Amino acid sequence: MPDHSHINVTTGSAETLERSDELELNAMHSRLNVRDISRSEPSQRVFGLNKEKISYVGESKWDAMLRDIAIVKEYLTEDLSSQQILSDDIECESPAIFMHVLRTQSEAELLSLPSRTVMDQLVARFFEAYDPAIPVIHMLHKPTFLQQFEHYRSKLSDAPMIWLGLLYSMFCLALQSYVRNDDEPTNFQGISADVSDVYRKRAAQCILIDGLSTTSSYSLEALLLYAISEYSRLPDGNSGVWMVMGLLVRKAMHMGLHRDPTWFPGVPPFESEARRRLWISISQMDLLLSFQLGLPSMIRCPESDVKPPRNVYEEEIYEGMTELPPSRPPNEPTLISYIIAKQRIFQVFGQVVDYINCTTGYSYHRVIELNTALSDAKAQIPPHLQVQPFEQSIVGPRELFLQRLQLQMFYDKAICVLNRRFLIQPETCKVHKQAQQSCIQAALSLLSIQSRMQHEEIKWYHFSLTNHDFLLAAVIISLILYIFSEVRRIKGPGFNTSAAFECNDKDLLQALNTTQRIWSNVPVGSVDAHKALRMIDFMLEKIEALKFAGLSISTSPNGRVNQTTNTLKFNISEPQQSFRIDPAPVDFDSNATFDWDLWDSMVRGGDFDKLNDLWQTQPNL
Repeated sequence: MPDHSHINVTTGSAETLERSDELELNAMHSRLNVRDISRSEPSQRVFGLNKEKISYVGESKWDAMLRDIAIVKEYLTEDLSSQQILSDDIECESPAIFMHVLRTQSEAELLSLPSRTVMDQLVARFFEAYDPAIPVIHMLHKPTFLQQFEHYRSKLSDAPMIWLGLLYSMFCLALQSYVRNDDEPTNFQGISADVSDVYRKRAAQCILIDGLSTTSSYSLEALLLYAISEYSRLPDGNSGVWMVMGLLVRKAMHMGLHRDPTWFPGVPPFESEARRRLWISISQMDLLLSFQLGLPSMIRCPESDVKPPRNVYEEEIYEGMTELPPSRPPNEPTLISYIIAKQRIFQVFGQVVDYINCTTGYSYHRVIELNTALSDAKAQIPPHLQVQPFEQSIVGPRELFLQRLQLQMFYDKAICVLNRRFLIQPETCKVHKQAQQSCIQAALSLLSIQSRMQHEEIKWYHFSLTNHDFLLAAVIISLILYIFSEVRRIKGPGFNTSAAFECNDKDLLQALNTTQRIWSNVPVGSVDAHKALRMIDFMLEKIEALKFAGLSISTSPNGRVNQTTNTLKFNISEPQQSFRIDPAPVDFDSNATFDWDLWDSMVRGGDFDKLNDLWQTQPNL
């Protein structure tokens, strides 16, 4: 029989448990909306319906966990409804490609590109302004594109309209990078944002003229770069960009990119490699945007058999080649090695997203399998792309530093969403506790990365996908701290919750205080960031009011918690080798060691007399 005593808050025998504790613990679990995770219930997700909008939010969206804390949900609804902060999607301008009025501009106007000098400047900036958060340079083979650029720029009227759309998207992304990095050149001083919007809309016009359903050359590259230009201009997730990606995915499948080129002997070697790179870029972007909005990915893992690109230098592949060169060792850094390493994580990450969106309930064995697969994928990342200790991580190229952090973040957030349901569930077996610990450690790792980026003055907040990951971690830590404070309020300050969860509660509190300070200084108009900051403030106030574990939390005049720590240095999340243990199967429907129906009755505010019966009949609780 599994030992529940070290994790369940109702520790001790029924004879020594006070009736007041019984009622308090029942109320706490009711506020936490505890459910049996082996059963898939609509209440684990959110479906909004009103006259203006119908929306659905799944498990992976950062604020989905707020619904597990009823008092936070009530607070946000009451306190922020007048500010219209609770929208699950940002109310902003739709992607330009959906605004059909843009068709009115003539093709002659679209051919009026800037001077050759400016075009050279923007194309060079596109390839130089590398950021792993939007690794667009991997989507185009630079030497091949520059040959095309040199050919067409002397006679633009010969250029296909879709190729001009690709060029305008590149111009737009280059100008957006000036704005993000505050390094506008003199000729774009103060106007980069406005000009980038003009080019973004022109890119949409070119794509529309070519036709959304056409399968012409460059059509996928143009639509992908356009979608990224729409994504990177917005401070929060947007369903319109996700819908553009849906169009792109269907078009790519129609062109056969989801099948490895080895199935098509007539495809030349260079084009085969270009197709692999393009498909991986499309599938990774689809997965990230779907994850951000809490919606299923549009590409299921079994639907594609595309092999990873070869780890070769750009000059080793070219049009007209008769065979591809052999792939270099994984630990040899090339321009493409980051995307290859990223794909190792994403192959499992995609399975995680599919699994948390499934409607058949959770299986402990499947969770173990996915945790183990994530650990294996992380272990296969080449040494030069593994996160280094803090003091060593800032040595070397900045791009390499960012690539390491991005790969770690992909692993951490996959661990968080895979295991987060176990945080507020009663423990039933050893793997359950391992899942709790893994989730907490991964959340701390994410917040440590946020602190590193802030310390290094990296403007991470310009990308909504990065924001989503840090907000997800903050909500997880908030939930754990609230559970700790409630249990200690009920059982007394001496109750050792840190031992139960095997984590240091002072580290959790420091992490939450630090992320609160960071978010309060984010200089962007992010609705998600505003909602998260209000949530963190509220949770810290509740923890202070409950005299959390005897820790003194002093607030500043504005009501926020003072924080003097500049940088978090928690250990980066490491794979949990203990997940390789194969425990005995846990069958919730037939497990005689725990009455789950009675537990559901308790946590949903049911019959308290039955709750007492539960404690008397479950000796290990």
